Amino acid sequence: MKKMIKFTGNLKKVSMFILPIVLLCFLGCSSDDDNNHVEEQDLTYLEGNYVGTWNSTTPTKEYVDFGISAKVESSENNELTGTFFYTSNFKVCCSDAEYDGTFLIKVDGTKLTSFRLDDVQRNCEAVFTGSGVLREGDNAMVIDFTGTDCAGAHVGQIILVKQ
Repeated sequence: MKKMIKFTGNLKKVSMFILPIVLLCFLGCSSDDDNNHVEEQDLTYLEGNYVGTWNSTTPTKEYVDFGISAKVESSENNELTGTFFYTSNFKVCCSDAEYDGTFLIKVDGTKLTSFRLDDVQRNCEAVFTGSGVLREGDNAMVIDFTGTDCAGAHVGQIILVKQ
């Protein structure tokens, strides 16, 4: 009878040790996809033509109110994609393509959480990245960016106003 009591006592001690570990494993493995889900936004109102300015500084040059234009061609999956021009009239400036670059902007409400411009200018290809906001009132895109091209490392701001 003594051995039975001793075994039961050890079983209780072991159970008290293992039970919390098992519970932590179950809690740690649970999934709550609702917290990570970003609801699809209707961004079709942002599709269209934009004209604006590029302001940036490099170690050797400063760009002040340099005229640019862009076309937002798609607005799916909370992303805006389109083409970019280093002119204010949607004409190619400096590449052999039908545009001077392409862009991808991720949108969350009025925040532009990610901006990427792939610049395809002749002998001056670059990638510019940043983030920004949709300005209240006119839904202009205001983007702070950085990147390096043949003019050097840029730090600046792009403002694009829908036409």
